[in-house]
Amino acid sequence: MNKNKYVIAIDTETSKEVKPFLTSTCDYKMINNVYDMNESYDTVKQICESRDAAKIFHNCVFDIFALSNIGIKVVKPYEDTMIMASLVNENFSRKSLKHLAKRFLKEDISEAIEIRKEKAKFKKIYGRKPGYDELPRELMTKYAGKDALWTIKLAYLFWKPLKYHMKLYDMEMRLVPYVVEMVKRGVLVDRNFCIREKQMLSQLYKFYTGKIFKGTGKIFNVEAHSDLTKIIKLKGIEIKDRTEKGNISTTKKTLKKLNNDFLNLVIKARSASKQINYYDALLKDYTSTSDPIAHFILYQAGAKTGRFSADLIQTAPKKTELNYLNIPNYFRGGIIARPGYINLYFDYDQIEMRLFAHFANVTSLIDAIKNGFDPHEDTAIKLFGKELYESDKYIYRRRAKIINFGVCYGMGVNALIEALDIPRSKGIRILDRYYRKYPVKQYMHKITKELYKTGHITLDWIGRRYKVPKHLAYKGTNITIQGSAAYIIKKAMIKCGEVIKDFPGVNMLMSIHDELVFEVPYQHYDLKKIALYIKDLMEDHTTFRVPISTSIAWSSTSWYNKKDWEV
Repeated sequence: MNKNKYVIAIDTETSKEVKPFLTSTCDYKMINNVYDMNESYDTVKQICESRDAAKIFHNCVFDIFALSNIGIKVVKPYEDTMIMASLVNENFSRKSLKHLAKRFLKEDISEAIEIRKEKAKFKKIYGRKPGYDELPRELMTKYAGKDALWTIKLAYLFWKPLKYHMKLYDMEMRLVPYVVEMVKRGVLVDRNFCIREKQMLSQLYKFYTGKIFKGTGKIFNVEAHSDLTKIIKLKGIEIKDRTEKGNISTTKKTLKKLNNDFLNLVIKARSASKQINYYDALLKDYTSTSDPIAHFILYQAGAKTGRFSADLIQTAPKKTELNYLNIPNYFRGGIIARPGYINLYFDYDQIEMRLFAHFANVTSLIDAIKNGFDPHEDTAIKLFGKELYESDKYIYRRRAKIINFGVCYGMGVNALIEALDIPRSKGIRILDRYYRKYPVKQYMHKITKELYKTGHITLDWIGRRYKVPKHLAYKGTNITIQGSAAYIIKKAMIKCGEVIKDFPGVNMLMSIHDELVFEVPYQHYDLKKIALYIKDLMEDHTTFRVPISTSIAWSSTSWYNKKDWEV
């Protein structure tokens, strides 16, 4: 934070349309609340558009997007205490403002508890969740004012320990405008598709729960853990798996293992319900009959390793659990290309395995990748033999992928035999064979030793340091890989964001896992040239021992219908 600048924290409280109805500012000495933005719009606008004021936000992407919805442009300089917190110590269990204020500032967060009570009261009366603008004005003013005060206090608190990661922090702040543009642009939703899918899934849910209730003679909530455990005990079904608290586990993984007719119906009902919730969110929370554009908030500091997270679409399934019924109820089919546009999907090729090969310096894997060989295919052949692999490529590549990721993530023999559903003796032989074929234990021991000695892992290539508790030392390899993948993607986003400004109409839309999504007006540009240009910007052929490459897919219809494109 520049000492010559006027430093002021800004916090917005928004309606369901993500428009601020209450904005609070704080310069550490005084809190100013602007409840009705029409009253003092010019005051807030003047601060946001001043280059002499250093604006402090907690999750600046959200606030900058919200302010843009009422015509206020936030110009640099601005800072973000959520990003600061993620770099100072990524092990915070939560990076919400209230949580950080309670932990570091020892603040009383009773207003947050009062608001929860008011929301519950509202829902009981009106049968729906309220918007923040529907809650008592006096309570919201007190709530927002404290948020602004806590934000500026956290900024000063984190600034000194942030010095080690200042280059990375500067990179994150360079990325912010491009993320804001992605959120502002949003994605087009086919609401009619979503409505049809929801109706069909609702019928399925009713069908499955009808059979469940008839078979038990009781009506209960199949999604409620307590209700389901009572019925399971009543039916005399024995479940050995337990939760951390020692209760019966009712996860899908546990229920599927038992292959019980009653529990299979429960799985189907739950799967239908889960999909209904996704469509409900798209239809009620992100779009409306007058606006089919969904603006998903993207969080740069969403994951501990620095990877992005996103509202709703981060966990959007490729297809539903009801897939075997041959019913085309695919959630990603609801996210479509705008008229006149082609969506391009750039997915990093096996980025985790490539980074694992680099850091562990596995010569055979590095050579295989450089020769254009799929690392999971290489593992499948080495572990199961070429003949067996050729007999069912899908099955054995999938098993190899589970093993590869398992080793990267610190999976032991118990987790392996559960994931592959094999006897323990076979699991031990597979892991032993893996470590003989791929000598990675030396690297894994090196990471663990570094952690026990220093308490952290350092990514020298990017300058990121992760504080890792000793009891999580086995995750060291995974943190190294996931962290590196995070910054490869972020660097690519900055490169692409800087370049596509010169190509009007070309927009970066989403960052999902290892994939970046763009839209291109196909009548204005040579698609092949644009695709190859973006591909070249995203790839890295010099930093690591293996090339970091991408594959391209395209779609003029929906996200689900994307097709591979060998350019």
